[in-house]
Amino acid sequence: MPSLDIHGKIAAAQIAFYTPVAAFTIILVWRYAFRRDAGWLFLFIFSAARLAEAALLLAGELAPKPKIDIFIAAYVLQAAGIAPLLLSTVGFLGMAYVNENISINYEDLPYQGMSFGLLNPAHKLIEQQLLGGATLALPLLGVRVAYAVLSAWSASDLFGNLLSSNPILAKFNPVRGQWIAFLVMSVVMEFVITALYLLFSTVFSRRHSR
Repeated sequence: MPSLDIHGKIAAAQIAFYTPVAAFTIILVWRYAFRRDAGWLFLFIFSAARLAEAALLLAGELAPKPKIDIFIAAYVLQAAGIAPLLLSTVGFLGMAYVNENISINYEDLPYQGMSFGLLNPAHKLIEQQLLGGATLALPLLGVRVAYAVLSAWSASDLFGNLLSSNPILAKFNPVRGQWIAFLVMSVVMEFVITALYLLFSTVFSRRHSR
């Protein structure tokens, strides 16, 4: 029976991580996304893309006679999956913006012109927490984007057979480069970013619905 290499084991870890994430985000999408913002929707799309990528990679490695099309689809999803993660970042920042600009009837206030933040400290705190979560994730997202850029220049083909003549760039190829760079700068960064977005946005949704 075919065995898994290091990329196959990483794919198995991705399935274990993103399966509950996808299930949880689809519930949040059903409850909130179409009434507020698309952050959870894009996070679900990202999780689904990572699950599909990992499943295809495992199928390719475990199949007795794997087809090259399976690996092509897996590697394309690997590169394209970062797009919904970036869009989810925009969506969660939009959630904080919407929370900051909730409309209120100033005619009913004792002092017109008083700032919404002063009148609603709880909402202001929620906004700060959500922005804080996004701020924590931005440096990690920067590392992930940097890896995407480096990997794009690491080889002239999808399978990494024609690696760059630059040995430093060649190390960042996700297929034939150093797997530790792929694990830390891509997989782990995405794990932490996803966890941060879920944590802070879920706190936001629970408090904002009160």
